[in-house]
Amino acid sequence: IGSSLGGILETVIDEVSGFLFSPGDPNHLAQKIKYVSSLSEDVCYKIKQNAINNVVNNFSLDLMCNRTLELYEKYYEQY
Repeated sequence: IGSSLGGILETVIDEVSGFLFSPGDPNHLAQKIKYVSSLSEDVCYKIKQNAINNVVNNFSLDLMCNRTLELYEKYYEQY
């Protein structure tokens, strides 16, 4: 469960790989906590697996290094 702002939006896909609540809204956070606590173990496991896959597929060290290198090369070629 994370607030829907900043880098959290890049890593958490609401109700797929986690749950988002509105920043500064404790009632919305409480609703999300209550909702998540009512989920079955199977659903929680699936969400956990989705979260792991999302991070591994989109934020691995190799991938981030390659993306950074591609960005540097793109701008280097322009100058």
